[in-house]
Amino acid sequence: MATDADDQQGDAVGREAVFEASPTAILVAEGETGRIRDANDAAVALFGHSSERLCEHRLSELCVNGDATAAVQAAVASGATGREWQLERADGTRWVDATLKPAGDGVLVFLRDLSARRELELDLRRERGLTERVLDTTPTGIVVHDADGEITTANQRAEEILGLETSELAGRPHHDAVFDIRTTDGDPIDDDDTPFAHVAATGEAITGRRIMVETPDGDRIISVSGAPLWDDAGEFDGAVMSVQDVTDEVERSIPNSITEGLCSVFVPHTTAGVTINEAESNLVADIESIMAALVPAGEGYRHDRIDDNADAHLRSILCGSSVSIPVLDGSLDLGTWQSILVFEGDGPRRRQLRVTVIES
Repeated sequence: MATDADDQQGDAVGREAVFEASPTAILVAEGETGRIRDANDAAVALFGHSSERLCEHRLSELCVNGDATAAVQAAVASGATGREWQLERADGTRWVDATLKPAGDGVLVFLRDLSARRELELDLRRERGLTERVLDTTPTGIVVHDADGEITTANQRAEEILGLETSELAGRPHHDAVFDIRTTDGDPIDDDDTPFAHVAATGEAITGRRIMVETPDGDRIISVSGAPLWDDAGEFDGAVMSVQDVTDEVERSIPNSITEGLCSVFVPHTTAGVTINEAESNLVADIESIMAALVPAGEGYRHDRIDDNADAHLRSILCGSSVSIPVLDGSLDLGTWQSILVFEGDGPRRRQLRVTVIES
Protein backbone atom coordinates (compact mmCIF):
# COMPACT_ATOMS: atom_id res chain seq x y z
CA MET A 1 0.00 0.00 0.00
CA ALA A 2 1.45 3.38 -1.07
CA THR A 3 2.11 5.93 1.63
CA ASP A 4 2.45 9.71 1.58
CA ALA A 5 6.20 9.25 1.92
CA ASP A 6 6.20 7.08 -1.20
CA ASP A 7 4.22 9.73 -3.12
CA GLN A 8 6.61 12.46 -2.01
CA GLN A 9 9.59 10.35 -3.01
CA GLY A 10 7.99 9.72 -6.40
CA ASP A 11 7.36 13.44 -6.89
CA ALA A 12 10.97 14.21 -6.02
CA VAL A 13 12.23 11.62 -8.50
CA GLY A 14 9.93 13.07 -11.16
CA ARG A 15 11.14 16.62 -10.54
CA GLU A 16 14.76 15.45 -10.67
CA ALA A 17 14.11 13.73 -14.01
CA VAL A 18 12.49 16.87 -15.46
CA PHE A 19 15.36 19.00 -14.12
CA GLU A 20 18.01 16.82 -15.79
CA ALA A 21 16.10 16.36 -19.07
CA SER A 22 15.13 20.02 -19.56
CA PRO A 23 16.62 21.56 -22.71
CA THR A 24 16.83 24.86 -20.82
CA ALA A 25 19.98 25.45 -18.78
CA ILE A 26 19.01 25.52 -15.08
CA LEU A 27 21.08 26.30 -12.01
CA VAL A 28 20.01 25.96 -8.39
CA ALA A 29 21.63 28.63 -6.21
CA GLU A 30 21.58 29.52 -2.51
CA GLY A 31 19.34 32.47 -1.72
CA GLU A 32 21.85 34.43 0.39
CA THR A 33 25.25 33.83 -1.19
CA GLY A 34 24.36 32.80 -4.74
CA ARG A 35 26.52 29.69 -4.41
CA ILE A 36 25.55 27.09 -6.99
CA ARG A 37 24.04 23.93 -5.52
CA ASP A 38 23.21 22.02 -8.69
CA ALA A 39 23.29 22.30 -12.48
CA ASN A 40 21.46 20.26 -15.10
CA ASP A 41 23.01 18.81 -18.26
CA ALA A 42 22.01 21.82 -20.39
CA ALA A 43 23.78 24.17 -17.94
CA VAL A 44 26.88 21.96 -18.02
CA ALA A 45 26.89 22.23 -21.83
CA LEU A 46 26.35 25.99 -21.70
CA PHE A 47 29.23 26.66 -19.31
CA GLY A 48 31.57 23.98 -20.58
CA HIS A 49 32.23 22.89 -16.96
CA SER A 50 31.12 19.79 -15.08
CA SER A 51 28.31 20.05 -12.53
CA GLU A 52 30.83 19.43 -9.73
CA ARG A 53 33.04 22.26 -10.99
CA LEU A 54 30.10 24.65 -11.25
CA CYS A 55 29.08 23.88 -7.68
CA GLU A 56 32.44 25.18 -6.50
CA HIS A 57 31.45 28.71 -7.54
CA ARG A 58 29.05 31.47 -6.69
CA LEU A 59 27.02 32.94 -9.54
CA SER A 60 28.89 36.22 -9.11
CA GLU A 61 32.17 34.42 -9.91
CA LEU A 62 30.81 33.27 -13.24
CA CYS A 63 29.03 36.49 -14.18
CA VAL A 64 31.31 38.98 -15.96
CA ASN A 65 28.87 41.89 -15.87
CA GLY A 66 26.49 42.86 -13.08
CA ASP A 67 26.08 41.77 -9.46
CA ALA A 68 24.68 38.25 -9.61
CA THR A 69 24.52 37.88 -5.82
CA ALA A 70 22.33 40.98 -5.54
CA ALA A 71 20.10 39.62 -8.31
CA VAL A 72 19.67 36.35 -6.42
CA GLN A 73 18.80 38.17 -3.21
CA ALA A 74 16.33 40.39 -5.08
CA ALA A 75 14.62 37.32 -6.54
CA VAL A 76 14.28 35.79 -3.06
CA ALA A 77 12.88 39.04 -1.68
CA SER A 78 10.50 40.13 -4.42
CA GLY A 79 9.95 37.22 -6.80
CA ALA A 80 11.02 36.47 -10.35
CA THR A 81 13.47 38.81 -12.05
CA GLY A 82 15.07 38.84 -15.50
CA ARG A 83 18.27 40.29 -16.89
CA GLU A 84 21.04 39.75 -19.42
CA TRP A 85 24.37 38.41 -18.17
CA GLN A 86 27.71 37.78 -19.76
CA LEU A 87 28.92 34.48 -18.30
CA GLU A 88 32.43 33.08 -18.05
CA ARG A 89 32.83 29.82 -19.97
CA ALA A 90 35.68 27.37 -20.18
CA ASP A 91 36.48 28.73 -23.68
CA GLY A 92 35.54 32.40 -23.28
CA THR A 93 32.35 34.29 -22.49
CA ARG A 94 28.75 33.97 -23.58
CA TRP A 95 25.71 36.23 -23.30
CA VAL A 96 22.57 34.74 -21.74
CA ASP A 97 19.09 35.84 -20.75
CA ALA A 98 18.73 34.93 -17.06
CA THR A 99 15.38 34.47 -15.33
CA LEU A 100 15.57 33.99 -11.54
CA LYS A 101 12.67 32.46 -9.56
CA PRO A 102 12.61 31.82 -5.80
CA ALA A 103 12.34 28.14 -4.77
CA GLY A 104 12.34 27.33 -1.06
CA ASP A 105 15.46 28.88 0.50
CA GLY A 106 17.17 29.15 -2.86
CA VAL A 107 16.70 30.37 -6.40
CA LEU A 108 16.21 28.63 -9.73
CA VAL A 109 18.19 30.34 -12.50
CA PHE A 110 16.95 29.66 -16.03
CA LEU A 111 19.50 30.59 -18.71
CA ARG A 112 18.81 31.14 -22.42
CA ASP A 113 21.82 31.46 -24.74
CA LEU A 114 21.90 34.84 -26.52
CA SER A 115 25.30 34.46 -28.19
CA ALA A 116 23.88 34.05 -31.70
CA ARG A 117 21.69 37.13 -31.30
CA ARG A 118 24.54 39.17 -29.83
CA GLU A 119 26.86 38.11 -32.66
CA LEU A 120 24.22 39.08 -35.22
CA GLU A 121 23.83 42.49 -33.56
CA LEU A 122 27.62 42.92 -33.64
CA ASP A 123 27.72 41.93 -37.33
CA LEU A 124 24.98 44.45 -38.08
CA ARG A 125 26.92 47.19 -36.28
CA ARG A 126 30.04 46.26 -38.25
CA GLU A 127 28.05 46.28 -41.48
CA ARG A 128 26.55 49.68 -40.70
CA GLY A 129 30.02 50.98 -39.86
CA LEU A 130 31.41 49.65 -43.14
CA THR A 131 28.51 51.16 -45.09
CA GLU A 132 29.08 54.53 -43.46
CA ARG A 133 32.80 54.40 -44.26
CA VAL A 134 32.09 53.50 -47.89
CA LEU A 135 29.58 56.34 -48.20
CA ASP A 136 31.97 58.84 -46.64
CA THR A 137 34.96 57.89 -48.79
CA THR A 138 33.35 57.37 -52.21
CA PRO A 139 34.13 60.19 -54.66
CA THR A 140 30.52 60.12 -55.89
CA GLY A 141 27.80 62.07 -54.11
CA ILE A 142 25.16 59.73 -52.64
CA VAL A 143 21.69 60.87 -51.54
CA VAL A 144 19.14 58.38 -50.14
CA HIS A 145 15.38 59.07 -50.32
CA ASP A 146 12.56 57.23 -48.58
CA ALA A 147 9.45 55.99 -50.41
CA ASP A 148 7.85 59.45 -50.19
CA GLY A 149 10.86 61.15 -51.72
CA GLU A 150 12.21 62.73 -48.54
CA ILE A 151 15.97 62.70 -48.08
CA THR A 152 17.07 60.42 -45.24
CA THR A 153 20.84 60.69 -45.54
CA ALA A 154 23.64 61.94 -47.75
CA ASN A 155 27.38 61.40 -47.85
CA GLN A 156 30.14 63.98 -47.58
CA ARG A 157 30.64 64.33 -51.34
CA ALA A 158 26.92 65.06 -51.83
CA GLU A 159 27.21 67.75 -49.14
CA GLU A 160 30.09 69.32 -51.08
CA ILE A 161 28.24 69.24 -54.41
CA LEU A 162 24.93 70.55 -53.07
CA GLY A 163 26.48 72.97 -50.59
CA LEU A 164 24.34 71.72 -47.69
CA GLU A 165 25.13 69.47 -44.72
CA THR A 166 23.23 66.22 -44.16
CA SER A 167 21.37 67.81 -41.24
CA GLU A 168 20.13 70.50 -43.66
CA LEU A 169 19.26 67.99 -46.38
CA ALA A 170 17.46 65.41 -44.20
CA GLY A 171 13.69 65.63 -44.37
CA ARG A 172 13.62 67.73 -47.53
CA PRO A 173 11.51 66.36 -50.41
CA HIS A 174 13.16 65.58 -53.72
CA HIS A 175 11.54 68.65 -55.28
CA ASP A 176 12.33 71.05 -52.42
CA ALA A 177 12.43 74.68 -53.52
CA VAL A 178 15.90 75.09 -52.01
CA PHE A 179 17.29 73.03 -54.92
CA ASP A 180 15.39 75.01 -57.60
CA ILE A 181 15.74 72.06 -59.98
CA ARG A 182 15.84 73.10 -63.64
CA THR A 183 16.91 71.80 -67.02
CA THR A 184 20.36 72.73 -68.20
CA ASP A 185 18.63 75.44 -70.26
CA GLY A 186 17.28 76.93 -67.05
CA ASP A 187 13.65 75.84 -67.51
CA PRO A 188 11.79 74.64 -64.35
CA ILE A 189 11.37 70.87 -63.92
CA ASP A 190 7.96 69.68 -62.70
CA ASP A 191 7.79 67.83 -59.38
CA ASP A 192 6.78 64.63 -61.19
CA ASP A 193 9.74 64.88 -63.59
CA THR A 194 12.65 65.03 -61.14
CA PRO A 195 15.20 62.18 -61.22
CA PHE A 196 13.68 60.64 -58.07
CA ALA A 197 10.15 60.92 -59.46
CA HIS A 198 11.23 59.03 -62.57
CA VAL A 199 12.75 56.19 -60.52
CA ALA A 200 9.67 56.02 -58.23
CA ALA A 201 7.19 56.03 -61.13
CA THR A 202 8.96 53.50 -63.36
CA GLY A 203 10.85 51.36 -60.85
CA GLU A 204 13.80 51.61 -63.21
CA ALA A 205 17.27 53.04 -62.75
CA ILE A 206 18.41 56.18 -64.53
CA THR A 207 21.92 57.07 -65.62
CA GLY A 208 23.56 60.42 -66.16
CA ARG A 209 20.57 62.80 -66.27
CA ARG A 210 21.91 66.35 -66.35
CA ILE A 211 20.05 68.96 -64.34
CA MET A 212 20.77 72.39 -62.94
CA VAL A 213 20.44 73.00 -59.19
CA GLU A 214 20.89 76.04 -57.02
CA THR A 215 23.64 75.88 -54.38
CA PRO A 216 24.94 78.49 -51.92
CA ASP A 217 27.80 79.03 -54.39
CA GLY A 218 25.47 79.56 -57.35
CA ASP A 219 23.90 77.40 -60.04
CA ARG A 220 25.55 74.07 -60.76
CA ILE A 221 25.00 71.50 -63.50
CA ILE A 222 25.19 67.98 -62.14
CA SER A 223 24.82 64.49 -63.57
CA VAL A 224 22.36 62.36 -61.60
CA SER A 225 22.00 58.57 -61.60
CA GLY A 226 19.63 56.63 -59.39
CA ALA A 227 18.22 53.21 -58.58
CA PRO A 228 15.11 52.05 -56.69
CA LEU A 229 15.12 50.38 -53.27
CA TRP A 230 12.69 47.51 -52.60
CA ASP A 231 11.44 46.16 -49.28
CA ASP A 232 11.13 42.45 -48.41
CA ALA A 233 7.63 42.36 -49.92
CA GLY A 234 8.90 43.72 -53.23
CA GLU A 235 7.32 47.14 -52.71
CA PHE A 236 9.05 50.39 -53.63
CA ASP A 237 10.85 51.61 -50.51
CA GLY A 238 12.87 54.59 -51.73
CA ALA A 239 15.79 55.32 -53.99
CA VAL A 240 19.54 55.85 -53.94
CA MET A 241 20.65 58.72 -56.14
CA SER A 242 24.26 59.33 -57.13
CA VAL A 243 25.58 62.70 -58.19
CA GLN A 244 28.77 62.61 -60.22
CA ASP A 245 30.62 65.23 -62.19
CA VAL A 246 33.91 63.97 -63.59
CA THR A 247 34.42 67.33 -65.24
CA ASP A 248 34.78 69.01 -61.86
CA GLU A 249 37.35 66.46 -60.74
CA VAL A 250 39.46 67.07 -63.82
CA GLU A 251 39.02 70.83 -63.45
CA ARG A 252 40.27 70.69 -59.86
CA SER A 253 43.45 68.97 -61.02
CA ILE A 254 44.51 72.02 -63.06
CA PRO A 255 47.26 73.86 -61.12
CA ASN A 256 46.42 77.41 -60.15
CA SER A 257 49.59 78.57 -61.89
CA ILE A 258 48.33 77.46 -65.33
CA THR A 259 45.85 79.76 -67.06
CA GLU A 260 46.23 78.52 -70.64
CA GLY A 261 47.35 75.16 -71.97
CA LEU A 262 46.16 71.66 -72.74
CA CYS A 263 44.66 69.05 -70.40
CA SER A 264 45.00 65.36 -71.22
CA VAL A 265 42.78 62.76 -69.52
CA PHE A 266 44.06 59.20 -69.92
CA VAL A 267 42.50 55.89 -68.82
CA PRO A 268 45.28 53.31 -68.13
CA HIS A 269 42.99 50.30 -68.66
CA THR A 270 42.25 48.03 -71.62
CA THR A 271 38.57 47.43 -70.79
CA ALA A 272 37.59 51.04 -70.06
CA GLY A 273 37.68 54.23 -72.06
CA VAL A 274 37.04 57.95 -71.98
CA THR A 275 35.27 60.28 -74.40
CA ILE A 276 33.64 63.71 -74.56
CA ASN A 277 29.93 64.03 -75.17
CA GLU A 278 26.68 65.09 -73.54
CA ALA A 279 25.92 63.31 -70.25
CA GLU A 280 22.17 63.13 -70.85
CA SER A 281 20.66 59.88 -69.57
CA ASN A 282 18.95 58.82 -72.81
CA LEU A 283 22.06 59.54 -74.85
CA VAL A 284 24.20 57.56 -72.38
CA ALA A 285 21.77 54.64 -72.77
CA ASP A 286 22.00 54.99 -76.56
CA ILE A 287 25.80 54.88 -76.37
CA GLU A 288 25.65 51.71 -74.27
CA SER A 289 23.18 50.16 -76.72
CA ILE A 290 25.23 50.96 -79.82
CA MET A 291 28.36 49.59 -78.16
CA ALA A 292 26.55 46.33 -77.40
CA ALA A 293 25.17 46.17 -80.95
CA LEU A 294 28.52 46.82 -82.60
CA VAL A 295 30.43 44.43 -80.35
CA PRO A 296 28.01 41.82 -78.94
CA ALA A 297 29.21 39.58 -76.14
CA GLY A 298 29.86 35.86 -76.64
CA GLU A 299 30.56 35.89 -80.38
CA GLY A 300 33.34 33.35 -80.21
CA TYR A 301 36.17 35.83 -79.75
CA ARG A 302 39.50 34.06 -79.26
CA HIS A 303 40.37 36.17 -76.21
CA ASP A 304 37.30 34.79 -74.43
CA ARG A 305 39.16 31.50 -74.04
CA ILE A 306 41.46 33.35 -71.62
CA ASP A 307 39.43 36.02 -69.78
CA ASP A 308 35.90 35.88 -71.24
CA ASN A 309 35.87 39.67 -71.66
CA ALA A 310 36.93 40.22 -75.26
CA ASP A 311 33.86 42.39 -75.93
CA ALA A 312 35.01 44.85 -73.23
CA HIS A 313 38.46 45.16 -74.84
CA LEU A 314 36.98 45.71 -78.30
CA ARG A 315 34.44 48.28 -77.10
CA SER A 316 37.18 50.25 -75.35
CA ILE A 317 38.92 50.57 -78.73
CA LEU A 318 35.79 52.24 -80.14
CA CYS A 319 35.66 54.60 -77.18
CA GLY A 320 39.35 55.49 -76.96
CA SER A 321 41.66 55.75 -73.99
CA SER A 322 42.33 59.51 -73.82
CA VAL A 323 40.91 62.95 -74.57
CA SER A 324 42.50 66.40 -74.73
CA ILE A 325 40.75 69.61 -73.69
CA PRO A 326 42.02 73.17 -74.06
CA VAL A 327 42.57 75.12 -70.84
CA LEU A 328 41.48 78.76 -70.95
CA ASP A 329 41.54 81.17 -68.02
CA GLY A 330 42.44 78.28 -65.71
CA SER A 331 39.35 76.21 -66.64
CA LEU A 332 38.49 73.47 -69.11
CA ASP A 333 37.27 75.08 -72.32
CA LEU A 334 34.44 72.61 -72.92
CA GLY A 335 31.34 73.33 -74.97
CA THR A 336 28.01 74.01 -73.27
CA TRP A 337 26.84 70.39 -73.45
CA GLN A 338 30.18 68.66 -73.27
CA SER A 339 31.24 66.49 -70.34
CA ILE A 340 34.04 64.00 -69.85
CA LEU A 341 32.46 60.53 -69.84
CA VAL A 342 34.21 57.41 -68.60
CA PHE A 343 33.20 54.13 -70.25
CA GLU A 344 33.27 50.98 -68.10
CA GLY A 345 33.36 47.77 -70.13
CA ASP A 346 34.12 45.12 -67.55
CA GLY A 347 32.99 46.40 -64.17
CA PRO A 348 32.30 47.31 -61.61
CA ARG A 349 36.03 47.79 -61.01
CA ARG A 350 38.30 50.31 -59.37
CA ARG A 351 39.54 52.60 -62.17
CA GLN A 352 42.07 55.41 -62.47
CA LEU A 353 42.08 58.63 -64.47
CA ARG A 354 45.47 60.19 -65.17
CA VAL A 355 45.25 63.92 -65.76
CA THR A 356 48.18 65.84 -67.29
CA VAL A 357 48.10 69.61 -67.80
CA ILE A 358 50.65 71.28 -70.12
CA GLU A 359 51.06 75.02 -70.02
CA SER A 360 51.22 76.83 -73.35
